[in-house]
Amino acid sequence: MKKNIFYDEKPKRDLRELLDTVVRANPGNDAFLSKRNGIYEAVSYEVFQNDVNALGTAFIAMGLKDEKIGVIGENRYEWCVSYLATVNGTGVVVPLDKELNADELVYLAKEAGLKAVVYSDKQAGKVKKMAERCASLKFLIPMDGEGEDSYTGFIENGR
Repeated sequence: MKKNIFYDEKPKRDLRELLDTVVRANPGNDAFLSKRNGIYEAVSYEVFQNDVNALGTAFIAMGLKDEKIGVIGENRYEWCVSYLATVNGTGVVVPLDKELNADELVYLAKEAGLKAVVYSDKQAGKVKKMAERCASLKFLIPMDGEGEDSYTGFIENGR
């Protein structure tokens, strides 16, 4: 019986190689539907990879190479970009459960030695408490909002 192959069977070394392979095969295809200002917009694989690379570059420029970066928020595009920007050559990602309370998050931030946290608006109160009680935490990067010190600002700086 003939086997139908729909993907590249060659093993991948890491997530960066996997993303490169997918982008080469589907550059203009939609990877995500991202809600912005109440409207869903398609994001292509190529744009996704460019955002991952830009944010990783910004992290390195901030001195976060080989450091621990936390990511906390809902299931959304910015979470995925932040996660892959960290693991694809910047540092060590520490995914934080959005259901944990502030004290639990402070404990994890201290134990991990987090230097930065990328977070959604819904998690801002908990992240503020983390920043107040965790001396190693130097950068707070909001997924929402505009400006130089926001997620979108860091991506633009990384480009």
